[in-house]
Amino acid sequence: MLFQPVTHVASVSCGLYLKKGSVDELSNEAGFFHFVEHMLFKGTKTRSAKAIVETVERVGGIINAVTSREYTSYYISLIRDEMELALDILADMIQQPLFKTSDINLERSVIIEEIKSYEDSPEDFLYDSYYESYFNKAAIGKNIAGTIESVSTVTKEKLENFYTKHYHPSNLILSVSGNTSLKELQPLVDKFFLKGFEKNKIYNPKTSYPTKSKQSKDIGSDKSYKSKSDYLLKSNIESQISGNDYFINDNLPLKKNFEKVLIKRKIEQVNFYMGAEGFARTNENTPALILASNILGGGMSSRLFQEVREKLGLCYSIQCFPSSYKFVGMTSIFCATSPNKTNLAIDVILKEIDKILKKGFKKDELEHSRSNLIGSLAMGYELSESRMNNIAIQEIYYGRFFSLMDRIQIFSKIDLDSLNDVFRKVFQLEKYHLSAIGDLSKKDFAAIPNFVSGKNKLKLK
Repeated sequence: MLFQPVTHVASVSCGLYLKKGSVDELSNEAGFFHFVEHMLFKGTKTRSAKAIVETVERVGGIINAVTSREYTSYYISLIRDEMELALDILADMIQQPLFKTSDINLERSVIIEEIKSYEDSPEDFLYDSYYESYFNKAAIGKNIAGTIESVSTVTKEKLENFYTKHYHPSNLILSVSGNTSLKELQPLVDKFFLKGFEKNKIYNPKTSYPTKSKQSKDIGSDKSYKSKSDYLLKSNIESQISGNDYFINDNLPLKKNFEKVLIKRKIEQVNFYMGAEGFARTNENTPALILASNILGGGMSSRLFQEVREKLGLCYSIQCFPSSYKFVGMTSIFCATSPNKTNLAIDVILKEIDKILKKGFKKDELEHSRSNLIGSLAMGYELSESRMNNIAIQEIYYGRFFSLMDRIQIFSKIDLDSLNDVFRKVFQLEKYHLSAIGDLSKKDFAAIPNFVSGKNKLKLK
């Protein structure tokens, strides 16, 4: 359990984090974590599906869940006087789901409609296709919701076996933040989770639930605690577990794909992602990459926004952002523009990248990006829900907590030379991926520079 008090708010946020996500699914389990997430809202032995959400909403609370690539979370935010209710419901959902066949059949239809809604949205469909193509169909890049085909194969037996395999205490983190104390919180955790797991016996018999003395980490408002895990790993350590040596699930090697993929669709704009290199979350280069991406395309004052939109009027929005996972990372540029402006927009983007590669960033750009990031981090600490999520994510990826001052110090140590060095490692123009969707001709698509040997790959969907 992780706990961080926030005395100046009236709320408390409680979240259960499963240290598993879509990347942990086997090829015949695509979308199962997402399906289980839906099913945990379909009722328990003591509450109906309606009662779960109605009880929380009646007191003005919010209940939701998220399935991601590397973790799954369930959380409730409400007024501090109702904290016991939040913990009771979360424990009930996680320990006593029903998995009724009738509910599974109904939810299968809901999820299929969800998948179809993504396919109807060019931006959403491209995002999923981009991930799958960039990561060369490895598990880290597959659709979190699965496919219509994989979801259609889900049965009660398959879901129950999958749930039993993954949902046990050694894979779970309870994260709480808000206007309460460990003295108030600990007895409730023991009541609903420690005794509850033992009573319901949903966990792997080989896994023991941690004792009371070992399970709690009172983080405090602004202090960090020591851990065996370091925040930043050296590059050579990451290289040992990335690239062709990084195997996931069905022993499928992860090899990034830097070819061009066009999805033909008759829509008004061409949406496209350009994918460059990236780093794992714990890589020592990641903080500098965050700052560099912010300068390139992180906001309205960024280089790409000013060049592509403000000066040339080629698009409405354009952005650059890094995505970092346990063992791999990527850096993406997204833009949407008219078909007859696509080649020009990409050309301007490449020229701006080339300009930075040759001349580097300016010192004032580094300071602007750093102060912008620090301000955003500080504002993110104002909500109990943000703190709840923050301490859980840090535990999942780093095994320790970083206070706001810890994080500020990390970004404060980045100088101009290291910023430019990291940018050069990531944005090599002879090696980038391009995924696009829209009514773009083969001729225009072929004219886009790629600098990768082999023919352009045109996919018609």
